Amino acid sequence: MNLALIGFGELGRYIEDALDEHHQVDKAKTAYFDDNLHRSGAPNAFPFRQYASGAFSDHHFYVCLGYKHLETRNEVISELAALGRKVPKFVHPDAYVHRSAKIGAGAFVYSGCTVDRNSIIGQGACLINGAVVAHDCAVGACCWLSPGVTLSGNV
Repeated sequence: MNLALIGFGELGRYIEDALDEHHQVDKAKTAYFDDNLHRSGAPNAFPFRQYASGAFSDHHFYVCLGYKHLETRNEVISELAALGRKVPKFVHPDAYVHRSAKIGAGAFVYSGCTVDRNSIIGQGACLINGAVVAHDCAVGACCWLSPGVTLSGNV
């Protein structure tokens, strides 16, 4: 699997570690789209906006922009979808997601999270360690639920 990480700060390192733990990522084949990393001369690092290049059309894209950049995160995920790129969700094996729940493209559900029945998690949303989304809830695109946040039913 060819992997692409867009943004590579602390969240990018966390996501890379989680993906590596469960999918054994070949870091030599991973593309990093981050201006700071590119300026530092890091291998396989490209300017941030180069993710749209056709040269990366076979990659699986994970958008690693944190809570300070949710609008940009949503724009990037939407652009990748319009380009027909693969933007998979990631659900940590230690998270519980009910079979009736729907998780959007590019969403990231960390370990210890619960997504209960009939809940919807929008594209690019991040549920951080221990967040709970109870039954019949809807979490919008690129929302960020911090550790320990609990949404009761029908929110």
